[in-house]
Amino acid sequence: MVHYLALFDGVKGRALWLGRTKRNACADQRIILHAKDRGCTRPGCDAPGHHSGVHRAAQDWKNGGNTDIDDLGLACPPDSNLVETGGWNTRTLANGDTQWIPPTGLPMLTGGVNDYHHPERLLENDSGPPADDPAA
Repeated sequence: MVHYLALFDGVKGRALWLGRTKRNACADQRIILHAKDRGCTRPGCDAPGHHSGVHRAAQDWKNGGNTDIDDLGLACPPDSNLVETGGWNTRTLANGDTQWIPPTGLPMLTGGVNDYHHPERLLENDSGPPADDPAA
């Protein structure tokens, strides 16, 4: 017998870590992903969140992946297909971003994270280290 543990957000009692109890992301997870990712997470893709689906960045459902908010990201249908049939892989970084990894043997392709939906990352002040940086 397999037992599952459902974890909640601690504020409103919403289940965000569903493990293998549910294959599809719940509405609360989708809302959080839309706020976090804002759109497809593949580098260079400009598909907005409302044109993207939930993607398991860490491990696909058919390979034992969980439906946990920490392992999910947004991907538009064509880019989701890159993972399914195109040899691409994804993983969740420590900061929560989804990193896309191109197939081996295709040196012209680059992976990484998508900053398109996060212009604030590109507009950060780079005039020096932050004021609270002890190395400053």
